[in-house]
Amino acid sequence: MVRMVQRRVVTFDEQERLDFAKIMKAVSAEAVLPRQAVMDAEDLEDIAEGHGLMAESLFGCRDCHSFHGEAEDPVGPDLTG
Repeated sequence: MVRMVQRRVVTFDEQERLDFAKIMKAVSAEAVLPRQAVMDAEDLEDIAEGHGLMAESLFGCRDCHSFHGEAEDPVGPDLTG
């Protein structure tokens, strides 16, 4: 992830950064943390969009990570749950 941030995220334009933030909300919501429940409830739309954005080649999340069983050859940790 560090390498991805250093090489790709730093080149994102404003919209790509906003979309990446939605992905981070979606991944964070997977933890189902009680102290974050209110925030997750407020961000449901962003979280749903983040799930969809994870599949886009620009972000390439599933190039390294499995998410709800979807990944070709995961080398990074499973982002589910």
